[in-house]
Amino acid sequence: MIKSASFFEVQKYVNRTEHVRSWIYLAIGEKSFNKLNAEQKKAVQEAAQRAQVYERTLMLADEKKLEAELKAKGMIFVETDQASFAKKAKEAVLAAAKEEIKPTIQKLYAD
Repeated sequence: MIKSASFFEVQKYVNRTEHVRSWIYLAIGEKSFNKLNAEQKKAVQEAAQRAQVYERTLMLADEKKLEAELKAKGMIFVETDQASFAKKAKEAVLAAAKEEIKPTIQKLYAD
């Protein structure tokens, strides 16, 4: 996003918060999934796990490439305390979330 929106033209620093990792994910509706037999469910889950590993590999390679490009444009990457960042962000995340997903967010914070 920093590259595509040309943020490097107006900002010098990139804080490594990792609050956004990847926008690609696989999903299947619960009703559709429950219509599958055990063998099909297993196949879907295994395929999803392989796709997740593959996507992550591609994303990390792309991230390295983008970092090199942004550094070449003069950006400075700053390491952050990600646990503290997440703790401070919790209130804002919950305030912006719809009521029906707040329990899920709370579970994520508990992990």
